[in-house]
Amino acid sequence: MRTQNVTLKNNEKVIEYKMITTTKREKNAIEYIHKLQGESPINELTAIIIHTGIKRLRNRIENTNIAFSFLEEEFTISELQQVYEIILDKKLVSANFRKKIEPMIKKTDKIVKESAYRPSARYMFNEDFIQYWV
Repeated sequence: MRTQNVTLKNNEKVIEYKMITTTKREKNAIEYIHKLQGESPINELTAIIIHTGIKRLRNRIENTNIAFSFLEEEFTISELQQVYEIILDKKLVSANFRKKIEPMIKKTDKIVKESAYRPSARYMFNEDFIQYWV
């Protein structure tokens, strides 16, 4: 049995709840059973759907190109890293992240100059990466 404290927030609202997950094993199958613990501002079914969706997204971000669907067609590496950090809920080391995603992206001729920092190159998803991925 595992207990997780979940916090969902945006600019206007914060929702906090506790989710208990138990594992049921039968032959070759594993079933995860989620239950909401204590008082919550959302109902149990909604909490389970959100919890399951976040878990699936975190599992898929490592093995698919799903993170690119949260961005415009062209993006900076820091924008892509922010997507990964939000989904995984942890800070990533920029150099390691860049090394990991380098084959997945290709550089465009465009540059972003709108920040106080040095200009950033714009990238896009490398469609050729998919054929080597599988």
